[in-house]
Amino acid sequence: MKPFPENTWYAVYRTAALRRRPVTVERLGRRIVLWRTGGGVHAAPAQCPHRGADLGAGRVHGDCLTCPYHGIRFAADGTAVHRPAVGNDDDIPARAGLTRIPAAEAHGYIWVWQGSGTPGTGPAWFEGEEPTTLVGADQVWDVHYSRFMESALDFHHVPFVHGVYTPGIGRELTDVELVEQGDRISMSARLGRGGSRRSLAVAGEVIMPCAMRVRIGSTSFEAVGTPVDARRTWVAANYHPSFTRHIPGLRKLEAWIAMFVDFKLFQRQDRAVFEGLDPAPSPLERMNLMPADAGVELWIRRWRGMLAEASPGDEVPAGPTAGAVPGPAPEEVPA
Repeated sequence: MKPFPENTWYAVYRTAALRRRPVTVERLGRRIVLWRTGGGVHAAPAQCPHRGADLGAGRVHGDCLTCPYHGIRFAADGTAVHRPAVGNDDDIPARAGLTRIPAAEAHGYIWVWQGSGTPGTGPAWFEGEEPTTLVGADQVWDVHYSRFMESALDFHHVPFVHGVYTPGIGRELTDVELVEQGDRISMSARLGRGGSRRSLAVAGEVIMPCAMRVRIGSTSFEAVGTPVDARRTWVAANYHPSFTRHIPGLRKLEAWIAMFVDFKLFQRQDRAVFEGLDPAPSPLERMNLMPADAGVELWIRRWRGMLAEASPGDEVPAGPTAGAVPGPAPEEVPA
């Protein structure tokens, strides 16, 4: 069975981090070189087809990626256009070029298409206005990426894992609404105390297989989780201003504060928990789930279905039914 869903887009790098120099990243079980030209962003296997040098250590000259080992130049379409050792009369064979990987730049990330199918129109994203100010952060975690992604629909860990930063938050999850629509899963609920009218609105939305949006009260953020390999995950998030969006001098400051609070504090706590888990997908059949886990269970079953589509004929273990309600995603839940 394929280790992750195929024929879909995966975010592999933050847009702001790719500048004039090419870069090699480990994603989806392989090494990929990313580079930028006037025509956009491009991706290919990072090993030069000549002698295997890391193309991410090379340079971009004009619209060509240049290998650092022997100076071979590749056009944006992957064609090898110049081999200095042979000279200008070189009849370069097609096999000397790069096998390009479809790439796109959208929503603050660089995406690559994984699979043999024809790429779709572009990576799907969440509804809402695209922010003009973004501050981002990323890390590689020692956790299976499915464990990270399913956590977008797990709200009842908040008062326990993040209790030091959320004093007084309730522990009872109520008013749960779970919706599955195509490749999107949305869940909204409230965290409160039994018998008390005070509660906190929480919501999560996942776009399969690697994008999530989480909202706690009036604060929200979007993140991605892409497999590095079978045991590690590239975790990245972009933060944008919510309260100072119309005050130019404060927009970036608010985005930096949001990044620090979430990525440096909250996500650090999540990472400590995740890296203590078995570095494998959640064993659905051996977990004693509660009603509050309905979103997590649905994500696991939907992910398993995508794996089955990527590997026809392979058996995917069945799990309990989550009972999702078909229809549009839930509306914004007020704090």
